[in-house]
Amino acid sequence: MKKKKKKSISVFSLNPQQTFPLPNPTLRLLSNLISAPDVPKNFNCGGDLQSCCKFCEDLFGNCINEDDITLRIFVRQLAEKMVVSWNTAQIKDRLYIKVPLNASKESFIALLDYAEENLGVTEVIACIERQQQNCNSTVKAFQFMGFERIQPAIAGETYNVSSKAPFLCLGYDFE
Repeated sequence: MKKKKKKSISVFSLNPQQTFPLPNPTLRLLSNLISAPDVPKNFNCGGDLQSCCKFCEDLFGNCINEDDITLRIFVRQLAEKMVVSWNTAQIKDRLYIKVPLNASKESFIALLDYAEENLGVTEVIACIERQQQNCNSTVKAFQFMGFERIQPAIAGETYNVSSKAPFLCLGYDFE
């Protein structure tokens, strides 16, 4: 009988002192991972950190102080050749997550567990691109998990989301 390999979530983060735009982001692999990282060798951290910066710029525009943001990428390997990367931006106790096209429930729950236990977040904002092919079904799936849709006016006032942001936002409270 084959022994099942424990899946892990790897976390890549930008140096908090560095601001963006980042031509060559400084990368550090956080040492307190759930288990040994199993990220494929061809994983392009720099390019993915650039996409994380773009997510942040698209979401907030110029509405937020760059010093208050911590950008992270959560990577979860689901199968030998399938990896899910979640771009995130954390501001105080609120974590904004860009939902990727190849999102899986398993990897998202692992991300939520990690965020609640290790990052001290009390609120999660899932950001789904409006132009995404399966946008409506993705929104329904998140609502089924307990997320509530945030109206654009409230997203701007309460969550500092730019009115030009190409995302539908859904919120979830850990408390």
